[in-house]
Amino acid sequence: MAPWDTALTRPELDTWQRSLNDLFETGGGQIVALALMLASMGVVLPSLRRRPSLAIQYVMSNAIFWCLLLIVFYVAAMINNNVLYPYPPVLYDPNYQGFHRSVFPGISILALCIGWLLWLRRVGGLEVNLRLQTG
Repeated sequence: MAPWDTALTRPELDTWQRSLNDLFETGGGQIVALALMLASMGVVLPSLRRRPSLAIQYVMSNAIFWCLLLIVFYVAAMINNNVLYPYPPVLYDPNYQGFHRSVFPGISILALCIGWLLWLRRVGGLEVNLRLQTG
């Protein structure tokens, strides 16, 4: 999400493009990761308190998510860089401007993260439903 981190030129100071780039480049963008972690903890902790044996399912879900995250990012970046916005013949454009190379991979990762949170919620919900059915 910091498209100008390796570019020779950067947007002017005090523009939204520069501010957003600097946020993600300097580490302030880790707030997004922190929000995702807190959301996952909010989904997982209540069900783990009710039934600690779900820990293995959550660990496996997280491992699968991590692998899928790498795959989805790689595929989204390949589609983005070869189909949507192909690189110039020299494979590097030091003057490229814009967040256009970040949108498709970012949306793909966001969709995967939302799916992961819904899956974690479902794992905890399945346990509650099974316990209610078995009485």
